[in-house]
Formats: sequence, C-alpha cells, structure tokens
Amino acid sequence: MDYVKCVYTNSRNDFLLLDNKGTTNYLQERLEFYGLDRIKCYSLLDTPDDRLINYFKLLYLSTEKYDIINDNIMKPLFNSSLNKRSQIINKLTNPENKYLEIGVEYGETFLETHFISKIGVDPDPKFNENIWKMTSDDFFKINDNNFDAIFIDGMHQVEYILNDINNSINVLNDNGTIFVDDILPFNYNEQLKIPIRHRYENGILKYGENW
Repeated sequence: MDYVKCVYTNSRNDFLLLDNKGTTNYLQERLEFYGLDRIKCYSLLDTPDDRLINYFKLLYLSTEKYDIINDNIMKPLFNSSLNKRSQIINKLTNPENKYLEIGVEYGETFLETHFISKIGVDPDPKFNENIWKMTSDDFFKINDNNFDAIFIDGMHQVEYILNDINNSINVLNDNGTIFVDDILPFNYNEQLKIPIRHRYENGILKYGENW
C-alpha cells in the first residue's frame, strides 16, 4: 500500500485493483480509508491469480507501460469471525484499559480501538490524536505510565521488535496483554532485512510490499 501511495501522487498513473478474497464493498472501504479514490476495484472471488492477471491485460490491452503488483501470498483462513486487528484487540480487552500502540502511521487500528485512555507512538504519524511523534525507544525513556494493553506494530526489524517487547513488559500492568503484529512471514521476501520494494519518507523506512 505504501508503494501505491508513492506512485499515486502522479495523476497520470492509472490504477486497477483486482482481488479474489475480499468483497467489492470491503475493497472500496479500504481504498476510501487511505484516500485512494482514483483506484478502480473489482472483486472476483476465488478466481486464480493467473486469471486475474489475464483479465487485467485484457482490460489494458493498448497500454504498453504497466506494473503488476502481485505478492502471490496464500493467506490461511481466519479461525474466527474476527478479521481486523482492532476487532481482535477490542474482543480481548475492556474500554477502561489503558492502551499503548507502537507504530500507528495512518491510525487504521488505533482509531478503531474502543479504549477511553489510549496513546500512540510513531516517528512519522499521518494524523494527530493522542500521538507522541517520536521513536518507541525515545518514548520509553521518558514514559512514566503503565498500560493494560499494548499493541506492537512498529519497525519490523528484529532488534526494534525485541526492544519494543522488552520495554513493553516493563510498563505492563499485572494481567496485562501485549499484541504483536507482523511476525509470521509467508515467503522469503517477507523475511528480508530491508524489503525489495521500499522507500524512505522523512528518514523513515517505508515498505511497498508485505514485510
């Protein structure tokens, strides 16, 4: 999604999103959330990836220059009706819990959590609502609060994740919960130290593919 947003700023680029897992309404909801209202989307449920690509080529037969972004990831089926990070967090916590989220960026999870008291930490956030604009390491140096629920979704490199987990344990209340995202890679590329498709924005590494 970050890669798409990077090239999206050029109004001469045209986009078509084809998906075989989500509904059209779901795709439209996600595109609207990210402000990508110029992207056309179609849902062809259970259609093999190669047929999606052939369909794309048929639609854009006269286009000479194009880029097909296909991660080729077969995600496992959800083992519950909860299919969003915020839904899982809300299900396992109470609104009265004190909540910390490390790595908020656009706030997709942060804004949908049900907590009355919550803090987000991000060195380059895209919104400002109870957000500390700094790295998580810097935050923990000055933080004097404890939390009941902590969601770790910051920098994906292992040394950062270990620091976030250790620092979170130190400020976790008794019977508290730590949620950790992005720890199950599906292929080799997702395990790379720096993803193949990436860029730097305000000095922060941004990834343009699953990582």
